[in-house]
This record gives sequence, structure tokens and C-alpha cells, in this order.
Amino acid sequence: MDIKSTPLSEVYNILETGKAQNLSSLCKKSGKWGMYVSLGHQDGASKPGIGDYILAAPYLRHIENEPILVNGFGYFLFDHEDDMEHAFDITIGDSGPTKWNDYSGPASIYALTCNPEGVTLDENT
Repeated sequence: MDIKSTPLSEVYNILETGKAQNLSSLCKKSGKWGMYVSLGHQDGASKPGIGDYILAAPYLRHIENEPILVNGFGYFLFDHEDDMEHAFDITIGDSGPTKWNDYSGPASIYALTCNPEGVTLDENT
């Protein structure tokens, strides 16, 4: 595929699909629960700062997660389903605050979860 002649929206969809497939493979090969995250922002909002992303996904405050803040996406693997579900529950997507995280600023973080068999589960929007 010639990326230069492909509409950006189509390229984005291909890239996102690839990342979801990577998550599935990671979970299946490791036998662990997983979550893929991608940093974004609310439509019409000012560009979020690092502090906004940390408020939208508090686990990003840990130094070992700094590459996600730099690269804009990343993967997490969990030994237990409850840990994965907690991380998912505190991640703020486009729909805004959750019962577990009341952040309502410009940052938005897409999250997709996966079980140890490689089956994708929940995604926030």
C-alpha cells in the first residue's frame, strides 16, 4: 500500500487495527490479561499536557510507563483480570468521567482489553 496516496483516516484505522491485533497476540502468547492504550484529546479541546494524561489514566504517573507518554500508545499485561479491569475503569475515554475517575479535562485515552486467549473484550470510547 502506498501510504502517501491513502487517506489519513484509512491509515489511522489500519494502524489501530494492527495495534489491536498486537494486543491479541501479546495476550495469547503470554497467557495474560492485557490492555492497549492510545493517547488522544477531546474534540475541540486544547492540546492536553502530560499532567492531563496522568489525571485521565493515573497509572501513567509511574516512571516505567513514561514511554507511553512519549510514544502516545502502549500495552499493559496483567496476571489477574481484576487488575486489568481496575486499570480500564480508571481510564478516561471520549465519554468522559467514570464512576472511578472524575477527570473531565482535555485528555482522552482510548483503551482496549483482552483476555489470555487473545479475545478482545471491552473498549472505551
